[in-house]
Amino acid sequence: MESKHPPGLVIFNLKIKSMKYIHQIIVFVFVIFLGFSCKKQQLPDKPMPSPFSVTIENSTSIPADGSNVVVDIKAGSDGWWLTIPPETKTWCTSSQAYGSGDKSINITFKPNITGASRSVSIFFNQTFDLPSQTITFQQDF
Repeated sequence: MESKHPPGLVIFNLKIKSMKYIHQIIVFVFVIFLGFSCKKQQLPDKPMPSPFSVTIENSTSIPADGSNVVVDIKAGSDGWWLTIPPETKTWCTSSQAYGSGDKSINITFKPNITGASRSVSIFFNQTFDLPSQTITFQQDF
């Protein structure tokens, strides 16, 4: 019995059928892989803010000859940063401007030779958009 089609066409026809079979296997494996990869994961709980407090070990009244003030920041595992007004940075500086967790920092006040009292309000900010704490220091002349 002779085939109605030339021999090359029969082989080509077999290749097309085997390619369709391979394509179906690839699609099947992809669908199985996709099904397993979409499995819901157990994610950790969202972080909660820790209690935040700022205390001064010394006084907020600074002598005219300058001083160092120790500030204790209690932030648990949260981050914090402080804001000193730019116009006061020539005479009021901090040992650290930001951090996380509990920390003691120094605020340094240079001698006041202006002939007038001066003050600065320092803002201690915490993460989670919680309200900041403000401490105002007054320096004599």
